[in-house]
Amino acid sequence: MNISRTFLATILLLMTGAAAARTPKTGSIEYGIKAGLNFSSIIYSHNDLTDESASDLNHSIRPRAGFAGGLFLNLSLGKQYSIQPELIYAHKSWRVKDFTETTFSQVDCLDIPLFFKYILIGIGSPKLSMLLGPSVSFKLNATDEMSLAGRRLSAPNTDYKNLDYGVVLGFELIMGHYLIDLRYNFGQADITKSGATSATNQTLSTMLGYRL
Repeated sequence: MNISRTFLATILLLMTGAAAARTPKTGSIEYGIKAGLNFSSIIYSHNDLTDESASDLNHSIRPRAGFAGGLFLNLSLGKQYSIQPELIYAHKSWRVKDFTETTFSQVDCLDIPLFFKYILIGIGSPKLSMLLGPSVSFKLNATDEMSLAGRRLSAPNTDYKNLDYGVVLGFELIMGHYLIDLRYNFGQADITKSGATSATNQTLSTMLGYRL
């Protein structure tokens, strides 16, 4: 598997930051739950498609909202630094429309991001942090629903690979026990099994959380 330079650079940044951030105050642990919405899409590159065909295909794709929610664990590495792994169940969905039919695709995934978290503003509450790190996504299920001549047809989609990975950048605002985060997943892997086309998943997420 060819992992992109961006993905490797992010992992290296996490390791370097974690080592530099260690202080005698490290070790405190927080955990909690979060839930919200995904807005997902896919971006095709040409491979066997012409640039014009890939552009036309991308213009026919529109993001759709889907559920996202799960658990997080935060391990302090110092006053402003921490590591935050998460376990997120996510619906990633988009619409593809052409002249004759509309297809609604949904991929149910288990996302496992590992964030390097840095507090930008505030020490107590409220505080604003930046989140940056790699994410691995495991496909659980994929379906297509087609609208053709007024009829709706649903079928499993076997065109997507079981594994995806990317780099996630986001921001998190904490107010007491509550938090809100906004993040964007820059997909790095080709998620299609077809050699004729190549596509990456791009996802914007916003979630509300509670620190237990």
